[in-house]
Amino acid sequence: LYLALQQQHDELVHHQQRQLAEHEVAEQVFAKIVHRGSLDLPGIRYLISPAAIFNGDLLLAARRPSGGLHLLLGDFAGHGLPAAIGAMPVADIFYRMTEKGYAISEIAIEINNKLRSVLPPGLFLAAGLIELDAARRRLGVWNGGLPEVLLCDATGQVRRRLPSRHLPLGIVDSDRLDRRVEFADAADGDRLYLYTDGVIEARNAAGEMFGAGRLEQCLVEYAASARRFDELCQCLACFRDRSAEADDTTL
Repeated sequence: LYLALQQQHDELVHHQQRQLAEHEVAEQVFAKIVHRGSLDLPGIRYLISPAAIFNGDLLLAARRPSGGLHLLLGDFAGHGLPAAIGAMPVADIFYRMTEKGYAISEIAIEINNKLRSVLPPGLFLAAGLIELDAARRRLGVWNGGLPEVLLCDATGQVRRRLPSRHLPLGIVDSDRLDRRVEFADAADGDRLYLYTDGVIEARNAAGEMFGAGRLEQCLVEYAASARRFDELCQCLACFRDRSAEADDTTL
């Protein structure tokens, strides 16, 4: 019996090591395909915290030929490998169409077409696409299923809310998808906050959710700090403490 148990243990360890090695290779390929954009620009700060080896959240940034910037924050239904597989064609379409100068509404339609053709039923992408035009001090938002995008002033007060007005991508055919973009004017000192529901639905040991109200309170509290984003992330981590992440978290 001991020898049989030992053999089973050795087989499980070997299987686990092989699976981890395969995941590492897949993760490297995934990172090269997805994260080839402009997330390292000085105006962008972000927190990405996956609940599994593969992240169901997707954060992309790329410069437009005219000098503007496109951002995409996505949250696939579920997480892990199935979501990661869907992320690769989304990233390819986003980078390719941004490089060619397409508007975010056209990018949303093309991503929807692709997801409708490759994803199984029940898997879809809640997504926010952002177009930043610094020269005209203007931003455009297409929000399909994400929490409301917050445009805050220098004191951290929310001066414009840009809620979801569209269906997530991959649910309906593109001729039924609303492509209208909502625009807002920006001023010096403004900051734009995008996040997935993993942020506001994060729970502490007592089962209490972080919530949108606590998030906005933190935005005001840390607005004057040079480390405002780091302190916001620390606030979220302290609230969660050692509680396991139930969902991917991106801010």
